[in-house]
Amino acid sequence: MREIKKKQTALVLVGAFNPAVYQPWWFEMNKLVGSGTANAAEIKIVHDQVTQFSMGWAEIQVTQNRFTIGTSDESREEALIDLARSTCLLTHDAISAFGINTATHFTVEDDAMLDKIGHSLVPKDYAWKGILKEPKTHTVVVQEAHSDATPGLLSIRIEGSVLYRPGIFVGLNDHFETADKATGKPIASSKAMKLLDEQWPSTMTKSREIVAKLMDTLK
Repeated sequence: MREIKKKQTALVLVGAFNPAVYQPWWFEMNKLVGSGTANAAEIKIVHDQVTQFSMGWAEIQVTQNRFTIGTSDESREEALIDLARSTCLLTHDAISAFGINTATHFTVEDDAMLDKIGHSLVPKDYAWKGILKEPKTHTVVVQEAHSDATPGLLSIRIEGSVLYRPGIFVGLNDHFETADKATGKPIASSKAMKLLDEQWPSTMTKSREIVAKLMDTLK
């Protein structure tokens, strides 16, 4: 039976950040989360170079050049972008790039079907016939440059799931370069968030469509 077992969504912002600032109490102080959520946060590390903690549905990691917020709760995907937007607009951190990432695991009927799907993605008869006896597909990476005016690259990675067997992992990374083309300097957070708002719906739709198409392969 084919069934989505796990989906994670994350937003990665690239810029210059002060990790020690981003702590649960800061989010509470700025009314981004309630006191109950902040007090129940599970802190893994707080340091000048990295801060990492889970807070309710959100997993947050901040280094000196990356701010990452993720969730495994599909119903919180819009809340994720809202929290990221509010955080950036409060701190005024300049953003040089951002990435929208999804990671999905789904099961398939058996190992034989897993191999068939691999063969459908990378046919073996032409390139490997007479060279390898039993070639199998391990990992497929497909990339596409953005067709609009925004520099960036969409990457899709497909491979066997290490969490659910027999299963397939689909990782999507939609990367957007936001630095000023003339100077190379990062843009204001307000401009970056405007671009994120514009791109988020289409990227999330594309992620769902890719997974749905793969789940429907050779049914």
